[in-house]
Amino acid sequence: MLTLYFDIIGGASGDMTVAALLDLGVDIGFLKKELKKIKVGGYSIKKGIVERGHIKAARFIVTVEKPANYSYAMIVRLINNSGLSEGVKKNILKVYGVLCSAETKVHGHEHKDICFHQLGDIDSIVDIASACICLEKLGVKRILYSAIPLNYGLAPATTELLAGDNVYFTGRIFENLTPTGVAILRALGSQADPRAGVLFRIGRSGNGGGAFNPPDVSNVLRASELGADDHQTEEVVVVESNIDDMDPRFFEYVFERLFACGALDVFLTPVYMKKTRPGFLLTVLSNSEKLSKIAEIILSETTSIGIRFYTARRIKLDREIKTLEVFGSMKARVKRIKSPDGCERFSPEYEDCKVLARYMKLPLLKVYEEITQKAKKSWRSQG
Repeated sequence: MLTLYFDIIGGASGDMTVAALLDLGVDIGFLKKELKKIKVGGYSIKKGIVERGHIKAARFIVTVEKPANYSYAMIVRLINNSGLSEGVKKNILKVYGVLCSAETKVHGHEHKDICFHQLGDIDSIVDIASACICLEKLGVKRILYSAIPLNYGLAPATTELLAGDNVYFTGRIFENLTPTGVAILRALGSQADPRAGVLFRIGRSGNGGGAFNPPDVSNVLRASELGADDHQTEEVVVVESNIDDMDPRFFEYVFERLFACGALDVFLTPVYMKKTRPGFLLTVLSNSEKLSKIAEIILSETTSIGIRFYTARRIKLDREIKTLEVFGSMKARVKRIKSPDGCERFSPEYEDCKVLARYMKLPLLKVYEEITQKAKKSWRSQG
């Protein structure tokens, strides 16, 4: 699945979006051919190259010879009756649906067939259709976009479209965001969450330049291809407690309760406490929603008089757990772990192996090895 990330360096408009996608490699000739499937004439398009703040960028220019304006209902009919793919049609109508909702709320329209004014002009229709055509051509399945810089002079519909997004103020006086540009992002994508911790690899990038060339900022919208990283990351809570006055035999029961509660991992580290007294550092990894229960267990089941906790990120290898039939009708759980280099390793569940070894009256090592070989054959037979 191709993910595309829009970095709003200077701004975002319909033509900047298309220009960035053209700069990523979509052929202008292909785009012209696809646009002819919409029964709208009286315009021409071309691709140019500009420099915006020392950044080379593409420009998408729509020249209208015969101006015309279309209402929302007219645009819906126009797109539905076009020869575009169903996916492109769906995305175009998504964008116009978002625009319609924003315009209706801002201007108080009471009927469904609203007049878009500039947003219903031919160049706006071409911008939105071109963006959707280019996205499909590039195979984009997911869109992310950055925090949004706010300048002065934004249209009311733009402000409405930005509701719920993270923004920051620049103090610049030109309109850097248009309803068309923001509607494309909001309708087809979502704002990147820096807290999600998902790792990507950046691939190709394309720059789309705006019409205005301010002296203090590169008026550019950058589109970058993101490939998924081999690693999975997640946020965990690390809970710690120093304990030096407890019978170590009780820790087994504490471990059982913590794991039953949903702890991701529990371990002890020998440490030296005050006056060189030997003790233990009890460490628990947990999801944040389990923190309260984890703390309750530690404070009630150990001699600890306090805990400390902090959040951390961890990288995990891809893993899958499967229950296999072994030794006839017996069952055992096995974990398959995939390394970044493509190698696999298999880890039978230790507790299941113990039960089977006792029942079959076989050495534990032999049971473990036989289940491992069974797991390799089972997964590889499925491709």
